Amino acid sequence: MSETLTPNPKSRTPTTTFRLQSPTSPFQLGSNDDQLERARARAARAASIRRKSIPPPPSVAPSTDNCFSKEQINELFQNCIRLASENKINQKNTWELTLIDHISEIIKAEVEDDVEMNFQKASCTLEAGVKIYASRVDSVHSEAYKVLGGINRAGREDEKG
Repeated sequence: MSETLTPNPKSRTPTTTFRLQSPTSPFQLGSNDDQLERARARAARAASIRRKSIPPPPSVAPSTDNCFSKEQINELFQNCIRLASENKINQKNTWELTLIDHISEIIKAEVEDDVEMNFQKASCTLEAGVKIYASRVDSVHSEAYKVLGGINRAGREDEKG
């Protein structure tokens, strides 16, 4: 049976459904079951916790020729930080600096040595990486304009001849 909503809540029974009294909406509304909503929320939270507790799949190990020892990683870090602090990172040497490729290894080496991460070292690494990346972008930009100039010259020669 359906019943209309009235201002007097004592007149309705908990097992009946209510008809929304609106000229445009004849939909049936079910009763509000707080216990059912709580049970659904608990089940959703439990499912979320189960999803989070599943360990991620093992990552593919990097190739052996790309792995550096701790000493090599520290040497790479110190060299790149020195060049960045002396402002000697430029378009000519930026492609030889592999700090960006090994940032994760530098951070892992730092975490293995100390219990806590050294955020100062991480920020210096990130700053040097940004300088290297910016120089690489500038290098690609200038090389692209050189190629464009060569194509433009070749097009003019074809029009003349």
